[in-house]
Amino acid sequence: MKAPALLATTIFVLAASAQQGPPGLMPTLPLRQTFVSGAQVVIDDAQAVDIKADNAHFAGPMQQLKQASDNLTAMAEDDREKDIAASM
Repeated sequence: MKAPALLATTIFVLAASAQQGPPGLMPTLPLRQTFVSGAQVVIDDAQAVDIKADNAHFAGPMQQLKQASDNLTAMAEDDREKDIAASM
């Protein structure tokens, strides 16, 4: 490869690597393991609620689900975690 072409290619590669993509296409960090564990508790508690049960058998699991959901909301730190907690 000739020197001018090599120089142009090098500059192009360096300039391309310094550019950032659009804000919506930036890679996201993985969720914290403690948050994922909290979300799993909410899902498990939701599965335990029997919506066809009478009030005596419905109130306990529903209270446990509400507490798990509140805990998940409280532990959410960034916008992504807050969005996930709000959807649960």
